[in-house]
Amino acid sequence: MEGNEAQTKIMLQKLDKMSRFCEIKTCRRKYLLNYFGDEAPEYCGSCDICLNKPVLKDTTIVAQKILSAVVRLKESFGLRYVVDILRGSNNEKIRDEHKSLSVYGIGKDLSKEEWAHYAKELVNYEYLKQADGQYPVLQLTDKGRKVLFNKEKVYLSAPVHIEIAHEPEIYQQHAYEKELFESLKSLRNSIAREENVPSYIIFSDSTLLDLATYLPLTQTDLLRISGFGAFKAEKYGTPFLEAVQDYCIAYKLSTRINLKQPKRERKPGSSATERASDTKRISLELYKEGKTIAEIAEERNLSTTTIETHLSFYITKGELQIDDLVERHKQRTIQQAAETFGTASLKTLKENLPEDIGYGEIRMVLAAIATS
Repeated sequence: MEGNEAQTKIMLQKLDKMSRFCEIKTCRRKYLLNYFGDEAPEYCGSCDICLNKPVLKDTTIVAQKILSAVVRLKESFGLRYVVDILRGSNNEKIRDEHKSLSVYGIGKDLSKEEWAHYAKELVNYEYLKQADGQYPVLQLTDKGRKVLFNKEKVYLSAPVHIEIAHEPEIYQQHAYEKELFESLKSLRNSIAREENVPSYIIFSDSTLLDLATYLPLTQTDLLRISGFGAFKAEKYGTPFLEAVQDYCIAYKLSTRINLKQPKRERKPGSSATERASDTKRISLELYKEGKTIAEIAEERNLSTTTIETHLSFYITKGELQIDDLVERHKQRTIQQAAETFGTASLKTLKENLPEDIGYGEIRMVLAAIATS
């Protein structure tokens, strides 16, 4: 309850116990049963810890340093303070009298994260305990005292080192010119800023990679590069082609376009054998009620692509008119592209059309062409 210190204290203790449950390296079943006051063996054979026992190593020296620091601090400070003492921290919170302790600064060989890990491990394995008072100070247990004073061995798991992932290497069947690739990325980003659009709208990295690999030197070569259809070649082709040409001249390189495999074309679908279904009919009825494709998709929890496919089907059946779905000027543009590039591949058509024409509109116009 808000303003109730006792209740807040209880909730924080529960949160701490839940956090410990996530971090422990001992049997989780035992931890849960002990929490409710029941006894349990050290090994249950069912929880993730027991099934995947961590690799332990001799960390007696590390443990003794932590335990010694706890004792010399008179078991009156928390985990972070103990770690700061071991690391010889100059934090203003460190008391002057503690800087003269023999344990002050003896742990500079390990990072704060590593010392914190081992301290938590000592708590998990019950060499240390955290007091239940207002502050969770570290205190030795009988098990811990045996390590410190009777020199018993301690085996703990090493901390997991998380490595920052570097930019992944790009796989390419053939070698590519890395310097050119970076130059093309800069050119793409500059154009994207001018047009106020995300970079990938201009070209994907894979398109730039193809340019840096196959080194097209003519407009004809450029059309063999993935992502360069007639529309984008006309709009963006010149600056990218010039960048490749300048690079090849500077480094005396020849085109490698002969290594480029032809673009894959999809086989036309067998829409003629497609039949009506209840789900298509529902989309049609909702459209006839005056709802937009986006509204139908949201109401039915389907993608707009699916709804567009449903409506395209009814264009082929003559139950919908293409003029109701696609603007006339777009129809003409798509029809011209279809005459030039064929209707086998929607992707090829999309690459050769203005960006404001979507796949759904292409699909619908092709459906109308099929019925004409």
